[in-house]
Parts: sequence; structure tokens; C-alpha cells
Amino acid sequence: MKRFLLFIGLFSLTLCGFSQQVRETLTGLRYIIHEDSLGRKGKLGDLATIHMIMKSDKGEVLKNTYPSGKPLLFPIKYPAFEGDLYEGMTLLSDGDSATMWVSADSMYQKVFKQPLPENVGQGSLLTFNIKVFKVRSQEDYLEEQKEHYDQYKKESPEAAARRQKEEDKQIQAFVEQSGMPYKKTKSGVYYVTLKEGDSDKYPKKGQTVGFHFQGYLLDGKEFENSYAMGRPVYFPLGSGSVIQGWEDVFPKLEVGSTVQMVVPSHLAYGNIPKDKIPANSILMFVVEIIDIRE
Repeated sequence: MKRFLLFIGLFSLTLCGFSQQVRETLTGLRYIIHEDSLGRKGKLGDLATIHMIMKSDKGEVLKNTYPSGKPLLFPIKYPAFEGDLYEGMTLLSDGDSATMWVSADSMYQKVFKQPLPENVGQGSLLTFNIKVFKVRSQEDYLEEQKEHYDQYKKESPEAAARRQKEEDKQIQAFVEQSGMPYKKTKSGVYYVTLKEGDSDKYPKKGQTVGFHFQGYLLDGKEFENSYAMGRPVYFPLGSGSVIQGWEDVFPKLEVGSTVQMVVPSHLAYGNIPKDKIPANSILMFVVEIIDIRE
């Protein structure tokens, strides 16, 4: 035990010149707590609202949530391996900030479930700089969301029908002006293939789809870009975890293809405003389908 404490002490004095103490959990997670509010720590099943910067061992930024202005909602799960980032999140509470070092091989294989990128060294450590805004139980989070959504009145069926017709006219005008051969789903999403795929594979309900995307308002203002985040997005088709417009179109998209789709607001976020998306916004996406997993 004394040898272990001595090692921690030496490590804290030598690592990268940090003045704060570098600590290590019994599973091998190395971390520094920069700000400690001494409040309720995160627990398994909790949701933490955080900003995160993830860097490679060479200092290259692989993920940064700050530019989007949108904190990440991070579920605290059971660790997938010893020294996992999930374990580190149980050390933090509201207002805390920390730096953590996590095995790149294990993180990509067991959490991201992706091959190690070429710019990340095998056997290296990823550096996570984390700022926690709030930690709460799933029940408290859902109650907060309900209160938030209740602030916005639902449209009457008649008003909603009028809005859908108006938006469809707007989309038709956009499609005609583009001159591209858009198709329309029964639900009202317009889409056109920009690049054909050659895999003859199409996502099915229950499968996980991997893709890159760029999201725009109809006036061309970009609100989200997975390329800028440095990694593709994955979601299980049919899970209801994404907007309905995506659920409707993705089964029609071949792996390897790139498509552009225009989604009316009732199949996107409706009258609920998001960070860079006003209420009742028609959205346009350019989507590159790269992978299907069982």
C-alpha cells in the first residue's frame, strides 16, 4: 500500500507539469480534479450534462463539444473495461471539471465500437478534458424535459394540417429550384441521391446504422456536422432515438451512398426550438451511409 501511494505521489509531481494532483483508481484510471464542488457524485444510470474535449496522445483534438454551444448529454453506464471513462464520471458532481487519461484501444473497441483511427497510436492514451454542468437521475431529467416541453402549446389539428401544407409548398419550391430528381416518402420527406452506393445493402429495423451527416436550415445555415466532430454517428433503426424523418428515409438508403433529404418540421422537431434550430423549421441533411451493424 505504501509503495502504491509513493507511486501516485511521484506520478503527480512528474506528469506533464500539472500542479494539481494526478490520482489513479484501483482499475488504473488516471485523473486530475481541477474543480471539486463536493456535491452529489454521478451514479450508474444518471445523466450528466457536460462539455468535453477529447485529444489523441499527440494532442490532436478528436472531439470538441464547445464550438457547437451544445453540451453533451452523457449517460453514466457500467464501465466497459477497467479504467473506463464511465468510471471517471462517477467521481464528478455539478460544476466539477477534470482531466482523465483512458486507453485508446479499449475506448474505440469497447465503447465507440470502431477501428482505431490512423491518427491515434496503438497502445496510447486518450485525454479527456471534462466540464460538468449538471448530474441528475433519469427520472429527474425526464421531468425537466416534460416541464420544458409543456411551455410550448400544441397546435390544434387544423393549424397543424395548415402548417404541413404550407411547408410542403415551400419544400416543393426548393426542390423545383434545385433541378434535382427528388423522391417523396409517404410521410412527406423529400430525398435525392447525390452518390450511388454499390453494396446492395440497405438498413433494416433493428440494425445499427453508421453515417456522417451535415444538417442545415432551409436557408443554408449549418447547425450540425458530424465530420467536424471527427467521427460518424450510429443509431439503431426503429428505436425512436432520432427524428421521424430519418426513420422514414434510412431504410431506402444503400450503404456507400450519399443523399440529400429535406424534412418538414412535423417529422423533425416540430414547434420545440433547439440550440441552433428555431421552432417549426424545415431541415435539410446531406447524409453519407457508411456502415450497418447487427
